[in-house]
Amino acid sequence: AIGKKVPLRLSLAAPQAVSVAIRYALAQVGKPYVWGATGPDSYDCSGLVQRSYAMAGIALPRTSREQARVGKAVDLPDLLPGDLLFWAYDPSDLSTVHHVALYLGDGKIVQSPQPGEFVEVTTMWLSGYAGAVRVATGPATAALPPVPVGVPGTGITPVGDAMRDGSPPPPVLSPADPRPRIQHQSAA
Repeated sequence: AIGKKVPLRLSLAAPQAVSVAIRYALAQVGKPYVWGATGPDSYDCSGLVQRSYAMAGIALPRTSREQARVGKAVDLPDLLPGDLLFWAYDPSDLSTVHHVALYLGDGKIVQSPQPGEFVEVTTMWLSGYAGAVRVATGPATAALPPVPVGVPGTGITPVGDAMRDGSPPPPVLSPADPRPRIQHQSAA
């Protein structure tokens, strides 16, 4: 199941940690995806999430598959800004998680999608959605940053940080290079 496997260390009160993590992630918009990168100049999906929460003093595991096993599981209707959202090749099997994004509220996420793309704000989708975890909880006393409008969803799930077999995604050879993706539908 999503969440509750690895304890988290918190150094800021949860609402402040969420605000810091979201502010940091939004400040990375436009930086390139590089597999295995944890910033500050480029990120893969889990590297962006890990670094964003590290800026708030919350230590998260390195990969999306590991991150899906921490925190408290959250049902889709109960999502709050700062929750981590996961996608998998088989949503019922955590060993196939391949993508993580940070929830911003109102159906928006910030993510580092895959090779050849950039950190972006976009609309979340449900195809391949495996669940969510909350790594910081508490009353929302800290102001959250305004969420940019973002870009429309493409209808395509990014590869994230792992192919179906767990290997890294292939590099993009050219702008016309068809990258492996999964069709999805927007949740909004």
